[in-house]
Amino acid sequence: MGRGPYLESYPDTPYGGAGPYDRYGCLVDFGVYVGIQGDAANANTIPPSEEQKLIDADWDADNCINGESQMLLVLL
Repeated sequence: MGRGPYLESYPDTPYGGAGPYDRYGCLVDFGVYVGIQGDAANANTIPPSEEQKLIDADWDADNCINGESQMLLVLL
């Protein structure tokens, strides 16, 4: 194998290392994401109108209004 980093196997994940992953009822493929979420109490989430702008710009990979954005960096 060449120089890494490479995954030898999928890590232990809530979905067994295989996609898609159900994130609050919104599916995302397995990959590397930058997430924008509310705080620990799930307050201060993205307002629906602003999240719709992220979806329209194709920046929110789950494509649904759920108060957070999952921005795909690398699809695995």
